[in-house]
Amino acid sequence: MDQASRNGYRLVPNTDAPAEPAAINGPGARAAQSQHAAGPWSDVAADSDKRWVAEKALRVMKHDSAGFAKVDANSVYGAALALPQLARSAGWTISYTGLALRGLLFMLMNNLLQGFLLYMISKEERIINKFGSQMFLCDFAAHHQRCPDESNCVGPGGTIITPSRLYDFDLWSTRTFVRDSLTLLFPEKEQEIRDKVDPGEYGVESYYLRTVCCFLFVLGLWHDLAGSWEMLDLLWCVPTDSERWIVPTSMQKAQEEEAGAQAYSDHSLHETIELDFVQFRVAGMPLHWKIVNFFFLLFPKIYLWLLTVDIGIVFLMETSEIEDMIINCVALGFILTIDELMMGIMPPECTKMLENLKGYAKENRPQTHLPEHEEVRQHQLARNWHCWSFSLWAALIPRRLLGMLAVTSFFVAKYYVEHCVHMDDGSWVSKPLRLPKESSLSILSFLFGPLPTLYPIDAEEQPIWEMPEVPRDG
Repeated sequence: MDQASRNGYRLVPNTDAPAEPAAINGPGARAAQSQHAAGPWSDVAADSDKRWVAEKALRVMKHDSAGFAKVDANSVYGAALALPQLARSAGWTISYTGLALRGLLFMLMNNLLQGFLLYMISKEERIINKFGSQMFLCDFAAHHQRCPDESNCVGPGGTIITPSRLYDFDLWSTRTFVRDSLTLLFPEKEQEIRDKVDPGEYGVESYYLRTVCCFLFVLGLWHDLAGSWEMLDLLWCVPTDSERWIVPTSMQKAQEEEAGAQAYSDHSLHETIELDFVQFRVAGMPLHWKIVNFFFLLFPKIYLWLLTVDIGIVFLMETSEIEDMIINCVALGFILTIDELMMGIMPPECTKMLENLKGYAKENRPQTHLPEHEEVRQHQLARNWHCWSFSLWAALIPRRLLGMLAVTSFFVAKYYVEHCVHMDDGSWVSKPLRLPKESSLSILSFLFGPLPTLYPIDAEEQPIWEMPEVPRDG
């Protein structure tokens, strides 16, 4: 008997110390020892087929973004869509009904604010600028660095544009006013004044920057159009049925959580656990609510986006100075972010409900769980590509980018067709300028701005400015 046993103690094995591996004899001893030293990652590294987990992870992420119809929790449009359904599911209690009415009210305020800002910009472009004798910019001085040998080298004043004589409209109109005032005061010296007083010309400082700013403007608004598409997808995918958007979780889990909550004296912690008893979800919607949401939420949202792009492109195309192009490009995008600002004054519980709102699983969503042999097969197919594979070029040039380029090209071309004239030498100059008969812009002319032929602005027949004809050498 050892000393520890005689003193009444019993020796126990030390569980903290690592157990020594048993001695392995035979030809496989060295291989087994090396595998033991390699650690737990040796099997994964040795199995090259485990690379298919990367392809599965990408498919799961695509499924999460495209397989569920969700409500935008950062926009007042999402609140206006979801809160009435939550109130309906709660039995139209006063608390939920108040939140629903507040969401609809803020959505209406957002539409009015966005529409008012767009109306004032449109009035500036279509009414006020004409009373200021400002012709459309078009492509005046588009390539002034290469003038006079290029097109667009004749300005609205009828002279050849040079870089040293290029000004914005305010400065050019002021210099022209001074020259014309001198000719009126001293008519006998008119020719001398015109020879010595040079007002310069009005034109665009950077043709290419203006085009880039138009594209960046559309790029900044694309997420709003994507949100409209997601709302339309939600209205289409969810069942046309009066389903509940607030449902309790399983009773067993609820009882366990309630029993656990009673062990705490903190009331706020108890309320936090109580939230696990309820699930906020996107579910079926009655037909009349789908119709209301389409015509009073989705349609105004899309049309405001259309008005913003149409008015914003004209505004940018009429900007001549470089710094103003960049500033206006950023400032115009602010208009369609008002709905997110309005969401900031909603109650915190409203934001929390929308954030916890579980998306509706679409019926045609892609599968995420496949047998391992199928995962391996798809992974091998994904590795079989070459430089001319369609999938490679589809990933390189995404559809959203093509859509942005198409929208930008369409509205820029629309600007040229509506406001400019194509000359024989390739120049794009402004159409004759006619004063409007009224100083106000009618609501119908504003709303149908993308289709100006439906409600045109009444103007005088006699133009106050026309593009002067300048003989060109050669």
